[in-house]
Parts: sequence; structure tokens; C-alpha cells
Amino acid sequence: VLAQTNVEWILSDVGILLAGGVTVPIYPSNTAEQCEFIVRDSGAKVVVVEDAAQLEKLLSVRDHLLTVTSVVHMHGDTKLEKPDARGRGLIALADAAQGATDLVLSFEALRAAGRGWLDAHGAELVARGQGVSGDSMFTIIYTSGTTGVPKGVVLTHENLVSGVSSAVRAMQVKDVDEQYLFLTLAHVLAREVEWAGVELGFASSISRGVAFIKQDLMETRPTFMVSVPRIFEKFYAGVQAALSQTKGLQRSITNWALGVGRQHAAALRSGKRPGGWLGFRHGIADKLVFSKLRARLGLDRCRFLISGGAPLAAEIAEFFHSVGLLILEGYGLTETTAAAFLNTMRRYRFGTVGPALDDVEAKIADDGEILMRGPSVFRQYYNSAAATAEAVQPDG
Repeated sequence: VLAQTNVEWILSDVGILLAGGVTVPIYPSNTAEQCEFIVRDSGAKVVVVEDAAQLEKLLSVRDHLLTVTSVVHMHGDTKLEKPDARGRGLIALADAAQGATDLVLSFEALRAAGRGWLDAHGAELVARGQGVSGDSMFTIIYTSGTTGVPKGVVLTHENLVSGVSSAVRAMQVKDVDEQYLFLTLAHVLAREVEWAGVELGFASSISRGVAFIKQDLMETRPTFMVSVPRIFEKFYAGVQAALSQTKGLQRSITNWALGVGRQHAAALRSGKRPGGWLGFRHGIADKLVFSKLRARLGLDRCRFLISGGAPLAAEIAEFFHSVGLLILEGYGLTETTAAAFLNTMRRYRFGTVGPALDDVEAKIADDGEILMRGPSVFRQYYNSAAATAEAVQPDG
């Protein structure tokens, strides 16, 4: 699947797995050569692309994609933000598919064919699903290749179920929650929270892209969101800029409220339940300042935020905590089905990644390396016994 995060990506993921297949995500920013490597190494038979631009990129290496029998496009023409190297402001689907009409079909055509197939073979689909075991492959996610040739991380259905279930327990997510999902689904963390929604049945609002995050949040008002640090850094910079514009009485009230918020948050972090005079002042500060700030961010219903992928500055986490927004950091790898360590709403310390999840056994090796074992931890790299032997010890 070669696309930005959208509803069709998730439908494709679910459909592939219901059919007993294996989903292989590709970052939409990957080059044609990188796409070719992943398609060839995984032996993919079908590639689902987002639009004409991604279709054109893939078909530029068509002669090397010997296993591919179909390319499905989710959307049609691609309108470019700025002209490309050929001076085009739009890539037409008809041009992108030229000479490959035998290979290319639309998402709508695929769904129509699927409905017809289900009418005659519905029992077979159920049988395929029942044939999937915990050891069956769920996905192959290729690492970025920053340390050499990209490696295909094989995650099984057991890895997925264990990883998602332990994260849900740690985060105390409920079926009435609503998440805002904008991380690229090519990343394991986004896939984990995608499938957390499938497991629990909570609603997910799908982002229209990074440029629309602020507007999307105002419209959806989620109860939680998973992000990378740079988004929280942008929020922080925006809030600080807005606070610097306040004057006179408003500035005095804001500064007073922030001071109260810091005291209240520090008390919470030390395990206390602030009441009395501090609790009274905090209630006023929240009504006058904090509740309005959260509403302006579209986070007035937010129970918690998750940050992963890179370290978040502790001062940013502390600031948001002081205004009533708890950011919980975690740590994990593609090989650990995303989160292996995670701060929780009951146990958190800013500047750390939190304790290991309840399905992960962890220890620090003599040379300082983090060792992990458990049902959410992968067992092999695809087509690479040597890399597997280097990363995974015989005892797992």
C-alpha cells in the first residue's frame, strides 16, 4: 500500500487481512527505486496506490516488478502544490496509466468486483479468516535503511494482538474514546493505533494532512491523539507566541494562572491530590485561562496525548501538563510492534519513556543495549536469516 493516511488505506489493510493476505506498507515519500526494492523483496502481487502521482512513480519501474499482477488506485488525478520538473501543475490519471491499462484498475472497480465475488464465495472468505493463526504473517514493514539495505520486519497476528492489547491496557482506552489519526500508516505506531480502534470499536477521525491538523482538531475534538514530538513543538511555539501578545490585565491573569498551573502539576507529579487553597486557585485558573487555551487547540475533550518516534523536551511536556494536557511518552521499534515502554496516566515521569508494557520482558545488556522479549516482539526479518540471527537470540 503506497499512500498517505486515509480511509482507503485502512479499508485496504482490513480487506487484505480478511482475504488471508499480508499488508506491506510503503512510505508515500519513497523514491521509485525504494518502492521497487520493497515490492520485489516482498514478492507483492497487488499494489494499492493513492493517486496518479504515486501510480506514475510505480509504473516508472514496472519492468522490474515481475510479481505484480494488479495496481489499484484509490483516487484519480493529482493536483500539485507547485509545478514539477516537467512544469506540470496536475498529473492526469490517464497519462500516468498510459500503456498499463491491463494492469491498472480503480478502487471502485475493485470494490464492485469484490461484492460480486462475495455473493458467490462468501463462505470462502470466512474460511480464509479462520485459517489465520497467531503465527501467520500480519505485515512486513521495511526499515528506513539508514544503516544499510532496508530490512523487512515480519510481524505476526500474535505480535499485533499482543502489542495492541497491552497498549490499550496501559493507556486505559475505552470504546467511547475518539482518536485523531494523522501519523502515516506506513509507520508501525500508526498501525498500532489503527488496530486499537478495530479491537475496541472507538471512533477514529482521519486527518486531511499536516496542514489541516489545527482545523481538523477544532472540528473533531478528540479524546486522545498519538503524535510525533514536532507537532507538540509546533503547538508549544504557537501557544507561547499567543501568550506573548497578551497585555495589561489579561497578561497579569495569564501569568498568575500559569504559576498556579505549574504548582498544581508539580503536586500531581509528586503523587499528591492538590486540594485546599491550591485546588481552589487552580479551579479559577482553569476556568479563566486553561479551559479556553485547550478549546483553542481543539483539545478541550482530550484525556491524554501520546508522543513517540523521538524524544520530547521535558519542558514542553511540563508546560502542557500545567494547562491540563498530559503528554505520555513511549519507546518502541518496528520490531516490538511499536510501544514496548510507555508512561501511563497513573505512572508517568517527563523526560522518560516509562515502564515496560505488561507483555514485554526487558533488561539492559552489559554493553548498554536494551534487550526485549515477549509476544509483541518480532521473530524474524523477511528473506534475511543473517540479519535475524544477528538481532534475535535463540531464546527470543
